[in-house]
Amino acid sequence: MSQRILLRPTEAAEVLGLSRSTVYRLLKDGVLPSVSLGRRGVRVPVDRLYEWVKGLAVETRASASEHPCVPEGVGDARSQEDNP
Repeated sequence: MSQRILLRPTEAAEVLGLSRSTVYRLLKDGVLPSVSLGRRGVRVPVDRLYEWVKGLAVETRASASEHPCVPEGVGDARSQEDNP
């Protein structure tokens, strides 16, 4: 099996195009799905990561922008309409 199913937070940050500290805040706040591997180990399941991103795309602007770690425009349907 060559495909990994779990990503380290730094790898998830790279995939999402976010900073490492932003991903750690999202994990700490329970916004980004994760699994615990012992006392300090945490991983982000790849399939849940893609589901989370898809969910952001269909959320309303208000609910997506409530969290301070979510970049401006993520989940904002109007931002996609304004920039064809």
